[in-house]
Amino acid sequence: MRHRPTPPRPRPFRAGRSLPALPAVLLLSLLALLPAPGRALAAEVAEAAAVPTRLVVRVVAHDAKVLGDHVGGAMVVVQDADTGEVLASGVQHGSTGDTDRIMRRPRERGDAIYATEGAAAFRATLELRRPTRVEITAYGPLLPAHATLRASKQLWLVPGGHVEGDGVVLELYGLTVEVLAPGSDGVQTAGGELAVRAKVTMLCGCPTEPGGLWDADRMTIGAALLAADGGVVAEGTLTYAGETSTYGGSLTLPGPGVYRLRVTASAPHSGNFGVAEQAVAVAASPAAGSAAEKDRAPTPRAP
Repeated sequence: MRHRPTPPRPRPFRAGRSLPALPAVLLLSLLALLPAPGRALAAEVAEAAAVPTRLVVRVVAHDAKVLGDHVGGAMVVVQDADTGEVLASGVQHGSTGDTDRIMRRPRERGDAIYATEGAAAFRATLELRRPTRVEITAYGPLLPAHATLRASKQLWLVPGGHVEGDGVVLELYGLTVEVLAPGSDGVQTAGGELAVRAKVTMLCGCPTEPGGLWDADRMTIGAALLAADGGVVAEGTLTYAGETSTYGGSLTLPGPGVYRLRVTASAPHSGNFGVAEQAVAVAASPAAGSAAEKDRAPTPRAP
């Protein structure tokens, strides 16, 4: 009597054993066979996987305070660092923060520095589905426009990993310089003295003055007139003018032409510097014009 071969028994599935991979085309075909309600449910599940993640960003001035509304705040852009997709953007609003806490008070690791009531910040809620490497870029101060600088940093964010308190801090180095005089629409006279006045503040708008918290005695503020080829034709130092953040001096004007006034402020001890420029038109003096006319006048003939 012949024995029939015993069919092999299927092996039971054990945890940890890999299932055979299905070809991608087959998987797509099976997904297409799902009824419409099933596909809608799958879409809802995928959408529900996005996790709201709170993010706080603060843009601050190096060796100073937070960029607040007084200087127009700062523009903040949050992007996916790998795809470039903008995840959030907006303007930081609020005050410059607590001067004593930021600039004077000793602190320990973990102490909040900028997260005080009313202090400027940019806040956003990101919808994250996966750990995401982001790039955060700040532009500020927004006023005056010529003083705007940029800073950025990259970091990983994970769904539900809220970043609050002081938040992600972006620090901008620099000083804000504004030319107060001369005006941009006047014409100066060759050979005369050009009165120069300038305002110098921290990027957050905080004041500078001799012996102050932001000490002008540790800064050098100068002015120069530049010719069209960039050469310096006159230069001098600006000194404290008796009014907070204001400095003045004078330059001897060269011959007629259009020049560029450049005012610079330097604080090497903190790595902060600032520049402002303005066109200056110089015309010949009336006396010089009269002398030239006399030189060109014909000599009368003797009778």
